[in-house]
Amino acid sequence: MMDVQPPKPPHLHDQCRYRAFLLDADGNVVRTEHLFAETDEAALTLASELIDGHAVEVWDGLRFLEHFDALAGPAC
Repeated sequence: MMDVQPPKPPHLHDQCRYRAFLLDADGNVVRTEHLFAETDEAALTLASELIDGHAVEVWDGLRFLEHFDALAGPAC
């Protein structure tokens, strides 16, 4: 007889590997947001929507992805 088990639900950690850090004018973190995204591009899109008077940095664990200025788009 074959032992068949239903797939385990993903862990929260697996679903939110991306984080957005909202920064004040001095570069201090004022808030952290988990980003539920499957790709870098999707995470960057979600993070760009968080810009509201704060700069935003996007990270995938220890990997830095992007810095968005408080009023502009991605830093060059």
